[in-house]
Amino acid sequence: VVMIGLVNREGVTTTAAFGVMNQLWSYVQMPAIAVGGAVSAMVAQNIGADRWDRVGKIVWAGVGINVLMTAVLIAAMTLAATPILLLFLPAGSAAIPIAIHINHVIGWSFILMGVSVVVTFAVRANGAVIAPLLILILTAVGVRFGIGFGLHDRFGADAIWWAFIAAAVTSCMLSVGYYANGSWRKLKPL
Repeated sequence: VVMIGLVNREGVTTTAAFGVMNQLWSYVQMPAIAVGGAVSAMVAQNIGADRWDRVGKIVWAGVGINVLMTAVLIAAMTLAATPILLLFLPAGSAAIPIAIHINHVIGWSFILMGVSVVVTFAVRANGAVIAPLLILILTAVGVRFGIGFGLHDRFGADAIWWAFIAAAVTSCMLSVGYYANGSWRKLKPL
């Protein structure tokens, strides 16, 4: 909501462009959530069966599947941007080039966000919820707001778009780092 407020300050055309892209990106995120849920269930089953040897394979297979699906969706959105945007906006709308620019800046970061989702769902399968929550708060609030607000006066709307990328990179690095650290494996599932 706060980021939308920041976007709204850019005017009605940018708000419309961001609104359309936000709607389209919700479809891009669906596979990550579905794959994350499947990974979580399989990881939990294998933890319950004391088959830790399978957990890493499940997680990285999920990451690979998610990267592939997200890349295909973002590539399709990038290559067919104008026809897709014409489903939501009138021909000749000033919001179309803005939406295309926003997608060019932010779109590919959804691959990193998807990796974070899958890895986070995997560690949560063993009851590790505090670290993923803290990572989410840090990236969604600290990084995104910090860059979006902090650099807005200098870079305008592009600071908002780059804030999403910075949050995705930070979230991916911290999530994968926490997974690789392995401390989540020592928790006792509920």
